[in-house]
Amino acid sequence: MHRETRPQDQDQRVGHQSGAADGGGHTIAESEQTAVVYGMPREAIELGGAEFVLPADGVAQQLVALVGQE
Repeated sequence: MHRETRPQDQDQRVGHQSGAADGGGHTIAESEQTAVVYGMPREAIELGGAEFVLPADGVAQQLVALVGQE
């Protein structure tokens, strides 16, 4: 099945590629092992836009660590 790419899809891909770090942010993608739906995290990871790839139970701990660094 072929899915047509819509303009907003392309915008999201460009955003992932540019990275949130440009504005001082961070990107976290849920790992395939715990994601119920893996499509969006996979895109971010494949495009190099995920700074951290973590299981669902590791996301909160990483957020706390990042907040402590700022």
